[in-house]
Amino acid sequence: MKNLKRIIVAIVALTGISAHAGWGILGGANMYNLSDSNLDTKANVVAGLAFDGYVSEGFGLELDALYARNHTNAFNYSSVQVPVFLRFQLVPILNLGVGGYYAYATDEFIGHKRSDAGAIGSVRVGVPISTVNLFVEGRYLYGLMDQFDVGDAKTRAVQALVGVMVKM
Repeated sequence: MKNLKRIIVAIVALTGISAHAGWGILGGANMYNLSDSNLDTKANVVAGLAFDGYVSEGFGLELDALYARNHTNAFNYSSVQVPVFLRFQLVPILNLGVGGYYAYATDEFIGHKRSDAGAIGSVRVGVPISTVNLFVEGRYLYGLMDQFDVGDAKTRAVQALVGVMVKM
């Protein structure tokens, strides 16, 4: 955690993000599945905090800390997800995000690995109102790590989110 704070401070100091930074809250549905399974996906909650900063007009970084429930017909557990995005604003109400995520399962069960990491992509539509941005967003998580001791099952998740970002 100490190193994460140092990285954020270094990015802010080196890029001048602080002039265009903001904090926000987001939440919505998490539809979790695995790459080689026929599991029935159940919609569950995902919610958390976000920090973003734009380096220049139309280009920025976002770091989130999210709590997610992952529920299928075979298992049910919670995780903490930390996605990091490069954000590209296409027009004032539309931006794309690409990056990576790390997730850590807060519940433990036999045969399941607790750590996960992968790629993440998002499309966000926002309505700016003064210093506030209300948005809806769709995300896709493409896990790169095997989730079980046996087999080749990787995370595949879709998230539908709503949120609010406040510029500082």
